Amino acid sequence: MWTLECNGWSRSSASGIRLSGWVLMLVLVGAIQVFLFPGHKAQAAGAAEKIRTIVTTDGEIDDRCSMVRFLLYANEWDILGLIHSSSKYHWKGDENHPEHDYPGTEWLDRQLDAYSEVYPNLKKHRSDFPTADALRALVSIGNVEYEGAMDKETPGSERIVKALLDSDPSPIWLQAWGGANTIARALQSIEENHPDRMEEVSKKAKVFMISEQDQTYRDYIEKRWPDVEVLLSTGSSFGSIAYHWQPFQSEETAPYFGKEWMTSNILENHGPLCSMYEAKDGRFRSEGDSPAFLHLIDNGLRADTHPSYGGWGGRFRIIKGMWKSVDKKGMSGDDHSIIQWAVEIQNDFAARADWCVATVEEANHPPVVQIE
Repeated sequence: MWTLECNGWSRSSASGIRLSGWVLMLVLVGAIQVFLFPGHKAQAAGAAEKIRTIVTTDGEIDDRCSMVRFLLYANEWDILGLIHSSSKYHWKGDENHPEHDYPGTEWLDRQLDAYSEVYPNLKKHRSDFPTADALRALVSIGNVEYEGAMDKETPGSERIVKALLDSDPSPIWLQAWGGANTIARALQSIEENHPDRMEEVSKKAKVFMISEQDQTYRDYIEKRWPDVEVLLSTGSSFGSIAYHWQPFQSEETAPYFGKEWMTSNILENHGPLCSMYEAKDGRFRSEGDSPAFLHLIDNGLRADTHPSYGGWGGRFRIIKGMWKSVDKKGMSGDDHSIIQWAVEIQNDFAARADWCVATVEEANHPPVVQIE
């Protein structure tokens, strides 16, 4: 038999209504999957090993907002790298390329310092949160000199190479919050130095790109690594939680991105990490990069097992050999693939923010399915 343990998991809506049914639904779906698909990793006692992932970021303000949320979920994945990279919007510059709006690398150091302050409380809620020092050890500088830089190996690209060539055959999700160039450089190094392992790596690497922020996918990855699975979040799909999110919101979802909700649930009285969230006049600013990891949260939707299933990171279909997010204008249908989950995504964010300061008894936690 199976039982459902529930530790008060509900969340006040923007209008004061308590919301809990969606979590129960997802957990029940997960329970059914345990019976029908015994190999499926469910949020149950003795759950399977975590999804492995590496983040590359150009440090834009929306990346920094996304990173605050990402760190609140750091226990969910086996994080193998946090890598600074470039994009067509931000690069460090070198002797041949003038610097362009480069945010530096210190922003991530500051966020990890703030994470270290809330870590003791986060650990009370989930014992598998990594320490700040463990996360600091994963930070590397990738190819940051100019847009599309991939002419040399870097500590960041080498970290990706090491992960892709390790003995664990499980997939590694390579998140490109900026350009894909550091990922491309890693793949080029494997092609040059380990050509006999390209087929193996092609089965292992899964690339999730937030838009195409440089040309390295088109110029290199698509041509030399055609069998690597690539998901591209673009247009109004990721745009619904990017800078121009307002037109995509409904009357139901808009309050969850407004000043009152953000201030009460995230920005104030939730510790130093949440206070670093760079809101705009107290309102949600932009998290265009968050779909890359929202796709990997094990919430029962199984989005990571097939791109067409859809989930918090969007829903995808094959277009010219690439999984692209489905996006048409309008508040229903394809365009709704992320924003349909807006209330759930934001309520879960708020619950995680509470973990930074609240006791276990005071905070919300998802139900746990136990099989007996």
